[in-house]
Amino acid sequence: HYAEGSSEVYEGLFTMEMLNRDFTTGQSFFSADGSVWYDMYNVQPKDSAAAKDIPLEFDPEATDVTEADTPAPTVPETILPTEVPTASDKGTELPVVAADTAPTDPTEPAADPTEPATEDATGDPLEGFEGEYTRTTSRVGNICLKAVTVDSGTVTFSDYHTAIPAEQAVSLTSPDNAPIYYSLDGVNFELYNKPIAFPEGKDSMQITAYADVSILGGTQDIRKFTQTYTKRHAVISSLLCKEELPSGLAEDVPSDYAAADASDPTKLDYRVSAKSKSLELFPISTGTVKIDGTEVASGSSVKIPLTGEGAKDVTIEVTQDGLEPTSYTLSVQTLPSYDPEPSDDVILGDVNDDGIANASDAARILIDAAKAGAKGGTSAFTEKQQKAADVNGDGTINASDAAVVLIYAAAVGAGKTDARIEDYVK
Repeated sequence: HYAEGSSEVYEGLFTMEMLNRDFTTGQSFFSADGSVWYDMYNVQPKDSAAAKDIPLEFDPEATDVTEADTPAPTVPETILPTEVPTASDKGTELPVVAADTAPTDPTEPAADPTEPATEDATGDPLEGFEGEYTRTTSRVGNICLKAVTVDSGTVTFSDYHTAIPAEQAVSLTSPDNAPIYYSLDGVNFELYNKPIAFPEGKDSMQITAYADVSILGGTQDIRKFTQTYTKRHAVISSLLCKEELPSGLAEDVPSDYAAADASDPTKLDYRVSAKSKSLELFPISTGTVKIDGTEVASGSSVKIPLTGEGAKDVTIEVTQDGLEPTSYTLSVQTLPSYDPEPSDDVILGDVNDDGIANASDAARILIDAAKAGAKGGTSAFTEKQQKAADVNGDGTINASDAAVVLIYAAAVGAGKTDARIEDYVK
């Protein structure tokens, strides 16, 4: 509380609200002599006051000021009526002044802390003082603490991950500090005296352990605890694949991730179009990745050439310090081509020569028109494709031709089997 009437509340982890909520009578007691006991719940809050810092009247940075020249800070007598004021190490702080600092007769019994202070005892030592000061109200009580317990006879393992580094050993502890016995086959137990490592030549181990608390006077029942561990391997967390198609086909091929075999995660599979020239691979891993012998940084890529037929196996090796290496096999399957045999007859609007004019052809017309506009009017289409694309016959391949194809395709999709694309040319 400040002299002008304002106040501040400093609350940490525990607030006054929490104190009043959890604290009650009959919980905590204290005594000054071991004979008379007081319930702490009934102890009255205590007020204390202190003057704020009083600045020194000299410049501590000045080199010509000696210790003898340093004036002592002055303290208004109304602040400490019963004590001799002393300055702190810096000479800027004053001792805390309690509201009940009046001397008492040592032969009289101590005041009951559970009773409100009398008017005489609560006289304000700061009364009449016009400087800056602070006043603090203190309240003592109980805060409820919660703890997590462990059952007697429990065995704790140092690691509960199922996969751990090959060089890591597993430690066992007992909260009872009782002897621990363990087994790697579930039958033969031996006294635990050092961390347990993977057996020589084994990629996995199963540890069964129990604490013998009977020698400590505990229960005779044996509680066994089991954990299974395998050696952790270096892995790729993902493998992004992107096809490269020949010029003239759609270039923005959607990227996708290689699929892993459910029964063997080291067997990966990806399918590509028969027209794909190569497959670009983007591995993600915390280890070192090599694809067909070429090291590839995580997030970078490498291109795998494709033949356009059959299957191609790609070997991916991942290594990392402290972990077992992993070898993946990526099987790239080429999908069969469903393109019809080429025909000399030109179907108006059928740019991809699949026998029908539809939205796919319209998209290719738009793409070619955009590229031609960027290249000074040069089309990337073959002569046959240009004849099919110039739907309105104006000698230019543009968005108007694509619009006719889209309108015609919509009519056919609506059930107009007798529709002709020429009917939609304006």
